[in-house]
Amino acid sequence: MKRTNLLILVTTIAVLCFTTAGYCSQPEIKEKGDLTFGGNFTVEFGHAKTDYNATPVDTDENDTSAEFVLEISAGLTKELTGDAVIEYKEGDDDSLLSLDEAYLSIVCPKTGIFYSHFGKMYIPFADADSSFITGPWAEDLGETRETVITVGAKVSIIDFEFGVFNGDNDKAADNNNNTDDYFAALVVTPVEGDALTLSLSVAYLSDLSDTDANLIDTDADPDTFDGYTDRTGGFSYILSAVAETGYLIAEYVVAEDDFNNADTVAGITTGAQPEALSVELGATMIKDTTIALRYESTDEFTMLATGGDTDITRMGIMCGRDVSESVYFALEYMTAEDDKTDNKVDTVTAQVELAF
Repeated sequence: MKRTNLLILVTTIAVLCFTTAGYCSQPEIKEKGDLTFGGNFTVEFGHAKTDYNATPVDTDENDTSAEFVLEISAGLTKELTGDAVIEYKEGDDDSLLSLDEAYLSIVCPKTGIFYSHFGKMYIPFADADSSFITGPWAEDLGETRETVITVGAKVSIIDFEFGVFNGDNDKAADNNNNTDDYFAALVVTPVEGDALTLSLSVAYLSDLSDTDANLIDTDADPDTFDGYTDRTGGFSYILSAVAETGYLIAEYVVAEDDFNNADTVAGITTGAQPEALSVELGATMIKDTTIALRYESTDEFTMLATGGDTDITRMGIMCGRDVSESVYFALEYMTAEDDKTDNKVDTVTAQVELAF
């Protein structure tokens, strides 16, 4: 009953936000009939050298991948916009495009407080920016895409958003058809300007097994889920400082408690508490060029090799340059090591992106 009341309350607030002019200020306002397209073609070339002392296997591998992304944004009315992201990623099924995001946003034309989103989208959890080709482990652990209903309020330097959704996973005894998962995110931006923008984000996700990391699966079939013993939430913390000549972004994602010993988490069966930390420092002093360093670590989330340790560190350096208004080139080197077993992986990746 309480869950039903919560859903009704959120929906009611969102409807009020839509029908009451002057109380919505986020996101961007569009005129009725506005239609914009954008996207990119991306090709990556990678080489990986592995030194697995635990297995032991040493390998050298080359890999190429291609990606196409189409972004569409439409002003349906002056208060309502629709956004969609369609993508093709080279992988198991190369014949189909996939719908990455599709959602409606309430946008009120006057200065106000409330805003709302409805649809399939990435929730504001573990969503820090990065210049690297390879996404940080903190993002791998926490990135979550769901069909959600959200309401938010932005007052001065504070932006708060809350949303509910029906996650993919549930406890074995629960009904998976209930909208009983939620998130809450708070962003404080005490300094905002061209010279410097400083922000701090704290977010909570009610069930960390709902992230795209697929932490728990009790079935041999990855497309089905049989349920788990205990629900475990998670926290995401992001500190961002962006200046004209560089930036610093730190992100930390952690489960709020140990998962139950009966549940297998990322291949671990001893009551894991996954966590990941990423710190990235970038310089943009050279025109159209970004040079960045990253340090990251993770525990009880991933292994470099079967039988290895889950306490892993990774460091990297990248250089990216806008060759023209629509062409971007980046080169990245990453090295990851398991300190307990000395398992090691070195990767070099080059990326060419054509934006339109």
